[in-house]
Amino acid sequence: MFLFLYAGPVKPKSKSNKLTEGSVLKHLFALTLPMIVGITANMSFNLVDTYFIGKLGADQLTAISFSFPVVLTILNLSIGIAIGTNSVLSRMLGENKDDDVHALSSYIVILGSFLALAIAGLGILTIEPLFTLIGAQKVHLPYIEDYMIYAYIAMAFRMISISVSGTYRAHGITLIPSIAILITATFNLILDPLLIFGYGILPELGIKGAGIATMLANFLAMCFELGLAKYKYHFFGSLKGEVFKRKWSELLNIVLPASTANALNPIALNVINYFVSLQSADKVAGVGVATKIQFFSMIPILALSAAIGPVVGQNFGAQKNERVSETLKYIFMFSLSWGLLQFVVLFLGADFFASFFTDDQNIISHSTEYLNYIAPSLFGYNLVILICSGLNALNYPRSSFVLIFLRSLGLFILLYYIFRVLGLDEHVLSAIACANVLTGIFSIFFAKQKFKFS
Repeated sequence: MFLFLYAGPVKPKSKSNKLTEGSVLKHLFALTLPMIVGITANMSFNLVDTYFIGKLGADQLTAISFSFPVVLTILNLSIGIAIGTNSVLSRMLGENKDDDVHALSSYIVILGSFLALAIAGLGILTIEPLFTLIGAQKVHLPYIEDYMIYAYIAMAFRMISISVSGTYRAHGITLIPSIAILITATFNLILDPLLIFGYGILPELGIKGAGIATMLANFLAMCFELGLAKYKYHFFGSLKGEVFKRKWSELLNIVLPASTANALNPIALNVINYFVSLQSADKVAGVGVATKIQFFSMIPILALSAAIGPVVGQNFGAQKNERVSETLKYIFMFSLSWGLLQFVVLFLGADFFASFFTDDQNIISHSTEYLNYIAPSLFGYNLVILICSGLNALNYPRSSFVLIFLRSLGLFILLYYIFRVLGLDEHVLSAIACANVLTGIFSIFFAKQKFKFS
């Protein structure tokens, strides 16, 4: 794999989108559209695995359910590397330091590769104790091991892809990472039934086949991203120790808080499920359905958040602060307008959307109740996601971490206990909604303070 990073003779100047010129709105739109495709494809990945493994039986489905939070945590941690890469490289590109960008890009991928291999190796060696710790029963452990051995290797390939994706986005290129995700999802869809159930000369491998399919699909996507980065876009250059030493602390300053902040999301979901489980099992299922619906409604916001980083970073690096302020204006406008659309569609269509996932009227009722409470508050959640992306690009990762922590855990847990003491019937849902609104308001004050240049 490291052959991809060998610089060799001097290559032509890397191809990147100059986001410091032209319409800011047009750049945001052009960068967001491919990400919508990529995020949608990424969502289908887990749905496909769940669908086919569910046909094997309840034990296999339970086993895969235990694996998802672990996989999600690893992916969220690795996204922090991409956020740091995007932030540092985009500002360097704005300063026209192309040679230094190439050198640092090589270092980032090498370090990301070593980290990925270390996590995969440690994960494989600790499958039984880790999953026993998080509640897996002995009957499920063989299935978990069959799947996770290959899933950990797949996550190593995925982590390398994610580290390269940060380089693409820093250059203003979001299409290639989106195509890579689409490749992963497509090959996983093709390979899953062939390897799980067997076909022709292919043996029936069961849940192990799902793990192998995941591994092969991620390997192909990694090769695709690395190959284009090296041979078409010429992102990698000769290693320069002085560049690495100069930028290492700056990179780490963003990667650590961003990785930790991303890891808060699966933790927060577990906390919500725990609080809801104190009421009823059906309510847990209803909230699970509702959060899937909510996530679909967030896809444009998540896609735009990936576009904000390179636009803000390149213009800040080029000292075009008026364009950064213009980006902030679009963040506010889109957060509020999309939040209004989410409110109308989810509030009025909650029952209709929930019926796609289940026929159980009790679960549909709980899902509808969740969406009716949460939909009016989503504008605040939108603001937090988009402003945090801008803060990371401006090298304010700690401010971003504070906002995400407050929304995910800090304010939510505090409000949960306050509402519980006050005797509110739906204290969990009320706490989530209020945390969304309050952190959205806080994020505006953070943005006005950090985005103010003169």
